[in-house]
Amino acid sequence: MNSELLDSRATPERLRALRDAGVLSPSATRAAFEVALGSPSASAWATFIKATLLSSGVLLVLSGVVFFFAANWAELGRFGKLALLQAALVGAVAGAWRLWPRASGQACLTVAAGLVGPLLAVYGQAYQTGADAWELFAGWAALILPWVLLSRSQPLWLLLLALVNVGLTLYWEQVGEGAFFEDGWPFPLLALLDASAWLVVETLSRRGVAWLKGRWLPRVLMLAAASWAAPLALLTVAAPGEATTASVTSLVVAVGLVIGPLSTLRGKRLELFLLAASVALAVALVTALIGRWVFARNEWGLWDGGSSPAGFLVVAVALVAQLTLAARWLRAQARKRPGEDA
Repeated sequence: MNSELLDSRATPERLRALRDAGVLSPSATRAAFEVALGSPSASAWATFIKATLLSSGVLLVLSGVVFFFAANWAELGRFGKLALLQAALVGAVAGAWRLWPRASGQACLTVAAGLVGPLLAVYGQAYQTGADAWELFAGWAALILPWVLLSRSQPLWLLLLALVNVGLTLYWEQVGEGAFFEDGWPFPLLALLDASAWLVVETLSRRGVAWLKGRWLPRVLMLAAASWAAPLALLTVAAPGEATTASVTSLVVAVGLVIGPLSTLRGKRLELFLLAASVALAVALVTALIGRWVFARNEWGLWDGGSSPAGFLVVAVALVAQLTLAARWLRAQARKRPGEDA
């Protein structure tokens, strides 16, 4: 039997096909349906709950620290604020040292990296350094960089990239002047940054790098890149007369993000999540193109969608049709090819 078929996910469609082909008997088909459609095992639920609680705990600890200092700012002295944050930071690092490389150790190191930002903010407020907000995030990213490089932890890499994104955005807002910021160059540049990070993660993952086996990081990076590229890309498609070099660059990046996940169709396993994200971006671009045609008067004056509610109806029908075709195509790909495990 084909090895790819044996590696495929046991979907109802595949089980029915095996039954109709005589591979599975009626009793085996019923047993297979019970296994394929049954609830996850106790160990799978335990793993999911542990990961969820651990992630929630990290976020709650970091938010609790921030709100604690915000609520007690006036009551705490300068040295008290710094001492409490440094004690928490040292405790988190000690916990990471003790528990590494377990998930709890990675969570402790993530908490430590997250506490560096509040420590810098408190220091800047206590001594009135006059630093801009972008300098806080740049310093934060620089200080945790050694931890990120040594830890080989996906959450820490995502935190570092998020800090770089925020820092660059604030830099362009606070320091950037002239046409560079007005033309929207931060959007395509940040989209290129996140798309490059996604490409690097995908490449290393396919080469068998152990700590990049999970699929959630490349998915987050792809969505981040698409979020930066989509606004100006849609504007370029809808109003090409107002396009700038930055918006055209965003459109090129968006098209690349649509084409990139299609490469999974040639691989051994189908990355359905990324494929669905690229299809959604393609639908948005096509809908913007249809809207541009609908809401513009043609040279004969026979159609003026801009002054008619029918124009909105045409765009809505076109959108529903695209989503229907996209859903059917994705389902067809999932049926005939092996899907991803996570």
